[in-house]
Amino acid sequence: MAYVESHSDDVTDVSFHPASPSILLSGSTDGLVNLYDTAISDEDDALIQVFNHGSSIAHAGFLSEQELYALSSDEIFSIYETGDFKPDGDQKSTHAFGDLRPQLLCEYVVDLNSTVFTAGEDGLIKGWRVPAEADRNISTKNAGNMNKKRKEHCSLEKDERARSKPYQH
Repeated sequence: MAYVESHSDDVTDVSFHPASPSILLSGSTDGLVNLYDTAISDEDDALIQVFNHGSSIAHAGFLSEQELYALSSDEIFSIYETGDFKPDGDQKSTHAFGDLRPQLLCEYVVDLNSTVFTAGEDGLIKGWRVPAEADRNISTKNAGNMNKKRKEHCSLEKDERARSKPYQH
C-alpha cells in the first residue's frame, strides 16, 4: 500500500492514532494534515479527513483520541477535533493559537507532544508541559491573564528572565 497523491509536497511527520491503530496521520510542507484508514488500500477511499493548516507543517500528532495538533514551520499552532473520522471536507481549527513565539517568549518551538520545547536568543532551551485535554479550554478571561503574566515576565531583569523555570508554578 502507498498513499502518494494526497500531499503535494514533502511529508514531515507521521503518527498512528493512540486507540485506533489503523488510523494514520501525516503532515506535510503543503500545509495539510491528513488522516487515513490504513485498512483501506485505495488512497481515495483511505483518506478520511483533511485539515488545512495553511502553512508548512513542521510537526503534527495526536493529543488525545479526539484531538490532533499541527505546528507549522513558522510556529503557528492549532488544535483540531477529529470527531468520529467522518469525511467532511477541510476541517477547521477548533483552537487556533497563532504564533507561539510571543506567547512562550521564545524564538523557536522545537517539538510538541506532552512537553513543548522552546529556544531563544538567550541560549536557553525550555520545556513546557502541555495541559491535559480538560485544561485546554481557553477563554478570553484566561487569555487576558496570560497576557498580564507575559508582561510581568517581560518586565523582569534580563538575568531573572534567563533563569526562568517553566516547570515551577
